[in-house]
Amino acid sequence: MNSVLWIVVAAAILIFVIGRRLAGEPLRAGRVTIFPLVIAVVGLYQISRVPHLTATDIGVMGLEALVAVVLGMVRGSTIKVFVRDGHLWQKYSWATVGLWVGSILLRFGMTGGGMLLGADKSVMQTAILLTLGLTFAGEGAVIALRARTLGAPFAPRDSRRARISP
Repeated sequence: MNSVLWIVVAAAILIFVIGRRLAGEPLRAGRVTIFPLVIAVVGLYQISRVPHLTATDIGVMGLEALVAVVLGMVRGSTIKVFVRDGHLWQKYSWATVGLWVGSILLRFGMTGGGMLLGADKSVMQTAILLTLGLTFAGEGAVIALRARTLGAPFAPRDSRRARISP
């Protein structure tokens, strides 16, 4: 699959997730652990198929990966985590959405800066799923830590999804 198609896939995932989480949803363990890892592994697979990675490409991707995790952790601190119907729920705040916008703009800037340093544009585009998975992993780590303090279990798989306002 070419890198432009992966960008479209990443954008669709992002829009879907932000929409669901703005409305509020039950907090399921798989969504904070497995979901980000699957996206990151697919991203790593795509990068592994690139035949001509340079040290600059790897360095820029490494920096983008680190920044993605940190920004995910910062976003995780802005998400409302609460108990409803006996289990955990989450809801994005407008600050969370603002941080997403800032994260996306920063990634564009970092990709542009990487290309100025000699990184290959198609490699930087290919890394989008890796950085998306890592930023969700950083967010999920903070949410999971915050959720533990509430003492309620994660939502079961069959929990009803309802729009809420905590």
